[in-house]
Amino acid sequence: RLDNLDAITRQLEKNAALAYQHSPGLPTAVSIHSKFIAIGTDRSLVLLFDHFQEVRQVLGNTQGGGGQMHEVGGDGPVTSIDVSVKSDYLVSGYVSGRVVLWDIIKGMALKSISEVHTAPVTVVRFYHEGDASIISVDTRGCVQKLNFHKSATLIGASLTFFSSKGNNGYNGWTATTECLLDGAAGQVPAMSIMQPWITVAAAVVSEQEKATLNGPHSTDHHAQRNHRAASQGGDGGAGG
Repeated sequence: RLDNLDAITRQLEKNAALAYQHSPGLPTAVSIHSKFIAIGTDRSLVLLFDHFQEVRQVLGNTQGGGGQMHEVGGDGPVTSIDVSVKSDYLVSGYVSGRVVLWDIIKGMALKSISEVHTAPVTVVRFYHEGDASIISVDTRGCVQKLNFHKSATLIGASLTFFSSKGNNGYNGWTATTECLLDGAAGQVPAMSIMQPWITVAAAVVSEQEKATLNGPHSTDHHAQRNHRAASQGGDGGAGG
């Protein structure tokens, strides 16, 4: 089935017809979430449409307040977007090399990293379901693992999360980075996150169990059991 997203199309066409300084920009990247359709633009913005095709958030808009941290268009086009499957996080990569983690419900930036990529970002992907762990790639072939964490302080015997804003207005978020490839091997034209082996193995075992229960051997087993029951019944009748 093919459904046209007419309302989103009309909105993007309307944006394209506006003068550049008044427009959110032309679409450059897209990602799908269970609640939203995220579209990145060439003015560093991410437009969040709900599944009724209404705009719900504009990430990166300096007029939005909260955790927004850079001027519209300051990082160049959005080059890649990914949305976490089991949480409300969105990550965006930019031509400037910046990577930003967003809260898509509150419409605010949680943390930005600009020092790990010195070239345009080509791919950003979440690699752990439910948390803010990300793999990012740039045009030089540099591959980084980024782990975003909510900062916390230990007071007495209790762990307390704090919301003191840092230099860029972030709500107590930190990040650790690990370089997986430094670009010496050349460019990385594509990247995909594969499921952990234990998850794949569990799925395979589950399918095999279903096949065992529902397959032809299962039918043969039931037929043999019914045959034995009929034989025993027949023997009992003859004996009587």
